Amino acid sequence: WSINNLFNSFLSTISFAVTFEIRVFIPSLKFILGLNLNSFLINQGSNSGVKKNDPVLSSKGIVGKIIAVSDNHSSVQLVSDGNFRLSVKIVPSESEGIMRWRSNQICEIFEVKKTAKVNIGDVVLTSNLSSYFPPDLPVGKVISIHDKSDSFNKIVRLELYADLSTINQLFIIVNTDGE
Repeated sequence: WSINNLFNSFLSTISFAVTFEIRVFIPSLKFILGLNLNSFLINQGSNSGVKKNDPVLSSKGIVGKIIAVSDNHSSVQLVSDGNFRLSVKIVPSESEGIMRWRSNQICEIFEVKKTAKVNIGDVVLTSNLSSYFPPDLPVGKVISIHDKSDSFNKIVRLELYADLSTINQLFIIVNTDGE
């Protein structure tokens, strides 16, 4: 099995409201590291069907999303960007929250109800609340849970499945509805 076949198998088990196709690109990476922006340039653009906000994955999980597109190149905003947010769910409880980067492959999920049953080792997937990311894409696993005494919510920390320091192949999920 190739990685592309594995991802296509995974996605074929999920029902989407729109049709998506996975395109595999081996990027020529040029990192653009700003004060609060972590992104890189890939050698695929609108001529390959790439559009702004398309989800970007490695073979292990979510890496980021497309933030700018030209004919032959695109910029990928990494999960590690301070401005990146992602609607996620924790399974098996189906608890939902908003994920953002913390540091060193660790992200935090905010807005998780304090009453939610979340355990260390639970799986974190994309939720169905995102306009751009299909549901049930792999994100990471829960490594700690922190109750906030002054809130009705808790903070859940997760470790990303994707290693952002060793990206060598990307999968871009392209919405093909209406094409």
